[in-house]
Amino acid sequence: MPHELLSKYFETRAKYMHRLKKLEDEYLSKYYWMKDYIVNYLPKDKNARILVLGCGLGHEVWALNRMGYSNALGVDIDMKQVRIARSMGINCVCADALVFLEKLQENYDVILAFNFIEHFNLEDALKLCKLCYSRLSKGGAFILLTPNAANPLAMRNIYSDLTHKIGAFTETSIAQLLRSVGFNKIILCNVRPFGLEDRSLVKRLLKLIATVIIHVNWGIIKLFYIVNGILPPKVVSNDLLIIAIKD
Repeated sequence: MPHELLSKYFETRAKYMHRLKKLEDEYLSKYYWMKDYIVNYLPKDKNARILVLGCGLGHEVWALNRMGYSNALGVDIDMKQVRIARSMGINCVCADALVFLEKLQENYDVILAFNFIEHFNLEDALKLCKLCYSRLSKGGAFILLTPNAANPLAMRNIYSDLTHKIGAFTETSIAQLLRSVGFNKIILCNVRPFGLEDRSLVKRLLKLIATVIIHVNWGIIKLFYIVNGILPPKVVSNDLLIIAIKD
């Protein structure tokens, strides 16, 4: 993608996020989600080294800090978003993820890459996964979140962002990619777009209702596969959560 177009895209996105949304509410929402889906795969040691690739405005780093992890670092290529994140007290640096990983001299216990790998072509996605594998400590986790091509809304997910290159993975294709670089233990999960916890009782009740609807919808999607003579995938949610453990 031309550098000028990419810069304009990041500039527009940063302004939108900073001006039109209450960032603290966004950070809290990410924290609730990560408590539901990520916390069980994080180290017990709160001093664990955690790296967040494509951190943007720092949502995941903020959430990790709130969970008690003080040694989390975010990396993003867009300086405008990094500056906003830093202004919120979030530890992050501006760097190209591949270059940053190549220059690393130490290992991390966890590497997060949420809505990130789909922005690479296949060659660079393979390089990214190889670097993450090599920069993880033994027993460390590479945790990804990416659009799920097995979901009926996959086309919308692929083409809703002009910086997507691969677009989306299925549970099969992402597992193939990760196994090719050395990951043998791979966990795949359906995920809601929100965490159940909330400060508002009304919102918590609404989330419970929405959760029931979402699970029914997942069942309907799997049924659709079956009636078309196709073995349904395990993961049919809008996003695909992957936890790859380094042996």
